Amino acid sequence: MKRYPFLIIVLFFVATLFLTGCIPEPAKFTGGGSIICGGEKVANFGFVYNNCKEDPMLNLLYNDKDAGVKFKAGPDFIGTPDGFLLTSYTSKEGDGTVQIWVEDLGEGNVPHGKIEVFVVSGPLFPYYAAGIVEGNVQEHECNEECDD
Repeated sequence: MKRYPFLIIVLFFVATLFLTGCIPEPAKFTGGGSIICGGEKVANFGFVYNNCKEDPMLNLLYNDKDAGVKFKAGPDFIGTPDGFLLTSYTSKEGDGTVQIWVEDLGEGNVPHGKIEVFVVSGPLFPYYAAGIVEGNVQEHECNEECDD
């Protein structure tokens, strides 16, 4: 994976904020697989986000072996600023905050989804990765009977 200078990462992140849609409220997303960027596998992840309940939750397992970035995020959910999922993470290096953005591109499509991961504080700052998902990202409708 190519490492980009911090300034380029920040500029891309800010531009993405303005060009992407917001995560709908309420919403439920699940997914997992690999992030593919430029034809290369960047990282592996698995996540569950559920904002159908009164107390939203987000769980994420994330591992980028090449960058030495491995963490677990959630379930403490902070919010959705500008459509991004914001939560705390824990790693061997310490704790911090991570922003995640996901998009379901539909059934049967290749790619199946998109994901962005940006560490905004803590020892892994300013880690950033984005790309298509080799695996699956799926948006689910809230079900009052099952989500209570």
